[in-house]
Amino acid sequence: MSRSGYRDDYEPDDTASFLRSCAYPYNVERHMGGRAGQAFLWELYLTLTDLPSQELVEDTMQDAHGGVCALGAVGVRRGRPFPEDLRTPDDCDDEWDFAEGVAAHLGIKDMMAREVMDENDSTRVIGEIPGPPQTIWSSRPQRYETDHERWARMRRWCVRRLRGIP
Repeated sequence: MSRSGYRDDYEPDDTASFLRSCAYPYNVERHMGGRAGQAFLWELYLTLTDLPSQELVEDTMQDAHGGVCALGAVGVRRGRPFPEDLRTPDDCDDEWDFAEGVAAHLGIKDMMAREVMDENDSTRVIGEIPGPPQTIWSSRPQRYETDHERWARMRRWCVRRLRGIP
């Protein structure tokens, strides 16, 4: 199960949990299109635009070198850096609990936090490195996106979801 989406650990006879899991993607889109979701997406877009390094890290809110992820950048912009127990998902027992903690810290819905974290942390393969394969059985090495390419992708992601300028 990914960080984004629905929980699939419901009981087989629990109809309410099953129906909630089916409605989760719709609820996310509805929230992102609503007033609070659009306001946060606009704030995220402005934060990414004003980010001096134009780089985003993955799998942590803020690293030791000052690098931030998308939600970490919003926290820093608001003057509310993340506490030590909310720096990485590894600090929590459950990624869902981690997303709820991050959402509570930023004052947003947990589904919005999950979607932004999932988009920020999804590793993208840009292409193969030119040259012959190392052996007959292996493929060519792959190149993954850089921190700057992640920043550009997250900014485009925000623009695609914004419905006009608030």
